[in-house]
Amino acid sequence: REMDKLNDDIRRLTQENKSAFSTRMKLEADKNKLENLLTNNLIRRKDELIQALQEISVEERKRTLDNSRFRI
Repeated sequence: REMDKLNDDIRRLTQENKSAFSTRMKLEADKNKLENLLTNNLIRRKDELIQALQEISVEERKRTLDNSRFRI
């Protein structure tokens, strides 16, 4: 009788462990997917900002050159 109860407990705990492991794997996969999306978005945004800064820099240099020509 006690042995049956212990066997039932072992089966139940084993099933709970499998379920928890499965849930953990799914959550880790979701987390990795979100991390990859965030990283990719950050890299793309960084590239966009660098491009915008370079364009501003070119425009500023052009404006400075135009001002210098105007003074001459």
